[in-house]
Amino acid sequence: MRDSMKKYYLAVAVIAAISFGAIIWGYVISRGAAADERKVSDIIKLQAAVDNYAQDKGNAPNTLSAVQVDEKTAKRLSDYEYSHTEDRYTICATFKTDASAGSYGYDSPSWHKKGRQCFDADLYIYNYSNDDYLNNYDYDNFQ
Repeated sequence: MRDSMKKYYLAVAVIAAISFGAIIWGYVISRGAAADERKVSDIIKLQAAVDNYAQDKGNAPNTLSAVQVDEKTAKRLSDYEYSHTEDRYTICATFKTDASAGSYGYDSPSWHKKGRQCFDADLYIYNYSNDDYLNNYDYDNFQ
């Protein structure tokens, strides 16, 4: 009888340890996924901010600290690497999870592998001149 009770308590202890380990592992994984979701959101914001900066200034910013983003994103700028050429820029981050199985394209931050991942984007700078706009006379007399 004592042997069967020892085996019972040992089995309960093993099951409890495995359950506790699974809970902790799940927590660690979910924290990593949440951090990665925040990085995806930040990268999308940073891409928009770089595009807006380039549109306003006519060239790419030299650093990410030159762009306008919300305060929380600004505090996390050190989590990202940034480089640019005359017509392209790259933002890199290190991810804790793999989200490459989705239907997003390779160039979307939502599609990323575990580890360091970089996202390239073209830099579009539009130079509008007065000739680009139709004035009322042109519009009324357009044939």
